[in-house]
Amino acid sequence: MVKLDNLADATAEILELKKRIRVLETAAPVGFTSVTRGALRVVSAEGFIVEGSSRIDGTERVTGTLIVTGTFEMDGVQNLTGTLRVTGESNFDGPLSINGPTEITGATTITGTFQIDGETTITGDVTITGNVELTGDLEVVSTGRIKVGNMTLDPTANGGSITFAGGPEVYASGGELSLYSAGSWVELDGSTAQLHGPGAKWVEVSSSNIRLVGIPTLPQSSVPGSFVGALVTDGSSNIYRIVAG
Repeated sequence: MVKLDNLADATAEILELKKRIRVLETAAPVGFTSVTRGALRVVSAEGFIVEGSSRIDGTERVTGTLIVTGTFEMDGVQNLTGTLRVTGESNFDGPLSINGPTEITGATTITGTFQIDGETTITGDVTITGNVELTGDLEVVSTGRIKVGNMTLDPTANGGSITFAGGPEVYASGGELSLYSAGSWVELDGSTAQLHGPGAKWVEVSSSNIRLVGIPTLPQSSVPGSFVGALVTDGSSNIYRIVAG
């Protein structure tokens, strides 16, 4: 049924206006508001409060400080330009790629496989607890030394040396290789091999002869049937050279 509008009834018009005003006063217009042109600005101290969920389709720009209390979940690619400062514990589940210089101040613990591809420079002391396996060359440059327990490999002492606990050492100088221990030593070069003992006694072997230097002597008269220059031994296998007398 169509209601007729009685233009002569002024009361009816007033009642209709009051009805419309009551609808506006009791309505919640923000829930059905759409801003298609211009902007919505909130300048109150309380700010913009959303109780429930909020959805943004498009771009959101924040100028100032963004404070999030609770869980902050982001899905998709995050591009951050500027300084990122994180205070507190951080957990990354999945691959992490860093392109550019990385500085870490403080203790760092890595559990699991740690792989470095490329040149690595370490400045400072390094302590390794456990086994180390090298596949390839180990190069110690400049005047660096290698210590294994009480044994030291020194590239500068005596042309390069290995010193063992207690003092014995092996060293190389030029084309000569020597083994030294408490006043006795062995020398090897390209032409001779020498075995030195205490008291200026040694044996020298070359391609042409064998020399015995510093052999004790006995007079010929003490060894019947001997001759000057002969080599004899006693019951303890000590060697003597016969001299006149």
